[in-house]
Amino acid sequence: MKNRLVFTCVACISFVVAQHSIGAQTIDWKAIGDEAIKLLQEYVRIDTSNPPGDTRKAADFLAAIFEREGIPVTRYESAPGKAIVYARLKATTSPAAGKPIVLLHHMDVVPADRSQWKIDPFAATIEGGEMRARGALDMKSLGVAHLMAFLTLKRQHIPLVRDVILLAEPDEEIGGAMGARWMIANHFAELDPEYVLDEGGFGSGDLFAPGKLVYGVAVAEKKILWLKVRATGVAGHGSQPHDQNPNDRLLRALARLLAATEGASPAGHESSLVETMKARVGTLAANKFTNAIQRSTIAVSWVRSGVGDPPRPSQRHRHPDADPVRHRLERLPAARRQELRPLPRHPLRGDRRLDARRRRARADRRRQGIGADSL
Repeated sequence: MKNRLVFTCVACISFVVAQHSIGAQTIDWKAIGDEAIKLLQEYVRIDTSNPPGDTRKAADFLAAIFEREGIPVTRYESAPGKAIVYARLKATTSPAAGKPIVLLHHMDVVPADRSQWKIDPFAATIEGGEMRARGALDMKSLGVAHLMAFLTLKRQHIPLVRDVILLAEPDEEIGGAMGARWMIANHFAELDPEYVLDEGGFGSGDLFAPGKLVYGVAVAEKKILWLKVRATGVAGHGSQPHDQNPNDRLLRALARLLAATEGASPAGHESSLVETMKARVGTLAANKFTNAIQRSTIAVSWVRSGVGDPPRPSQRHRHPDADPVRHRLERLPAARRQELRPLPRHPLRGDRRLDARRRRARADRRRQGIGADSL
């Protein structure tokens, strides 16, 4: 854990300044590592689970450190409880060589189901040299590495050819509308960066040798494509299931989408670097992190359905046909294709004229104050 923090801290400093700028500096990296561990434990113990995503205590923690170090700090609040921390070190050369570098991390974490943890997820327990806690990896450890790099630049009076900004934001775990996107929309002039260092690889353990960390050099990113699928149906009561339940349609559609890329590898790369690496290092496929970068993947990450208890599912949005879904899937790299066809109309659904008569009858009953569930 300490080695990862120090390594990331060194990488940040090296990116920010030219090598000759720190050549004459005597930096006690062991002391930095010890301080980083202490700060990380304190930071992780602040529960910033999202929802609700209250980051005010975490912002207090970071702001107090900056104030103690004599670094100007600004706090924003994009929404009640959504605190943002902004600190800036000015370039020591005039004029600056370029726009600022932003060290960016998010303070919120996904909730932890304590019943599924053997230890308190917010106790910052260290076992076998590793911290086991919610937020230790995603992404308070990187936040502390950024913080230590930032403090080291200030403490060692390292010459800066451009401004360096540390930005800690909320709301990342649920889309970032009140975090990074809010800052861009409302305070971009205070940022306007040339480079942003954000979360990424954390090193892969035991990949080449037991107990050894490997950090890859990223030359490209695996791209992301967000898809939203809506299914419509007839509302009803949970005690009276019927054949027009949108949940059933959605489950079938999602199953087909997941099957479309199961086991697929990037098209056109069978003899490329990926295949060469797979042949030399068999553990690439066994490691869940390196396995995912070798192929196209689909993950169902968010599902919502129905209102009431028991729920009465009835989305009133249009269900997209298969064409745009297939079009997007075909643009994903995959060695194996699977034809996607629209789901057939249910044989019991009836014709359009009958459906129209039923809709008119339901509308008449509503006007007369008769609930559909009472019939």
